[in-house]
Amino acid sequence: MNTEQLNKFSVLHQKIRDIEEDIKKTSSSAVKKALEEELDDLHRQVDELVKK
Repeated sequence: MNTEQLNKFSVLHQKIRDIEEDIKKTSSSAVKKALEEELDDLHRQVDELVKK
């Protein structure tokens, strides 16, 4: 990985951790579902970045 990819990976990783914390804190199932969908998207972005 080059520096740009590492920076993107770092940002994605932080976003994932933040969303995981938000999921733990919320009691609304609608909010949890939306956050989980966003989390899935971030995981896909990480997968694509790792494949490069």
